[in-house]
Amino acid sequence: VSGITANSYSKSSSLTAFPDPASEQVSLTFKTHESGNYKILLGDIFGRTIREEPLQAIAGDNTYQLNIEGVATGIYFVLVENENNLYKTKLVVK
Repeated sequence: VSGITANSYSKSSSLTAFPDPASEQVSLTFKTHESGNYKILLGDIFGRTIREEPLQAIAGDNTYQLNIEGVATGIYFVLVENENNLYKTKLVVK
């Protein structure tokens, strides 16, 4: 699994994570204009990928439940991406 460079991505307000802070599971919501295969990446502040999961998104509103059980307390970045789109938000794990 490759790393994430937090500074190379621009934050999108189209991705939200709830609850924040989270402890076991987080609900991710985002809206996209195209359906297709996406990746969900959970990265730490050092750019390391902690989790990577595939996602089949539809054009329009999408919701995904991300299991973060066992993830250490800290600040993380959640990215949802494909070759044409990138959505990013910050997540606090408690």
